[in-house]
Amino acid sequence: MKFKITWKSILISTLIAVPILLILLLTCRYFYLQTVDIDPAEMQAIRSRYSKETLDYFSEIAFGTESSAFDTRLSRWERDTINMKLCGNPNPSDVNFLMGVLDTLNAIMTKNSVRLIEAPNSDVDIWINFASIDEIAERYPHLGDRVLHVGGFVDYRKSFFHKLRNTTIIINNNMVQGPRRKHVILEEIIQSLGLLRDSYSYPNSIFFQGYSKDTVMSTMDKDLLRLLYNHNIPTGLSRQQFNDRRMMR
Repeated sequence: MKFKITWKSILISTLIAVPILLILLLTCRYFYLQTVDIDPAEMQAIRSRYSKETLDYFSEIAFGTESSAFDTRLSRWERDTINMKLCGNPNPSDVNFLMGVLDTLNAIMTKNSVRLIEAPNSDVDIWINFASIDEIAERYPHLGDRVLHVGGFVDYRKSFFHKLRNTTIIINNNMVQGPRRKHVILEEIIQSLGLLRDSYSYPNSIFFQGYSKDTVMSTMDKDLLRLLYNHNIPTGLSRQQFNDRRMMR
């Protein structure tokens, strides 16, 4: 018996195969994430090094994002060197401040580094786009009138297993100036590294959800970044798993 292959049969086979493959991938992802855990000995070392307040704040800031109540897992870059590139219209003060921020981050992240590059676009991990209101409105039409009140934000992507990739920082050139502008640049750069949530817990924190002009990281902010890039805390770990391990003795 001979079977004739037609475009119609290929299309039908594809329509059947794609959902099956997607279900298999999602199932594999689900079971993989159930196995992600932190070693009890490492958790003990973390408890001995950091205060309860710092670990509480890390639990609040580092797991999930502001945009999804269902995402409660830790995300970060899993490459030794994270490449950033400027675009849009930054001014000389922006560039000088940014270079100082990168020096601070590299002093904290001892096993990873962040650098500003002029390399081809394919090598860029994080774009820092100093854009006008009109440019932001055109690129992100879903913001609507909110674009008039947004100083900056992070447009991020994650892999299937919560590794960060292909991220853009937007700085609203029309909206923010002076110390507030520097605060927004600093906050969005740090958030682009994986600390993606805000909080009202600490007014002197760069992650403070209210209005702020702070242009330096607090001691606790630096500890949060050290914890995030402690690779003994695995990418994809959930907030619940982290807190459960904290309670174990």
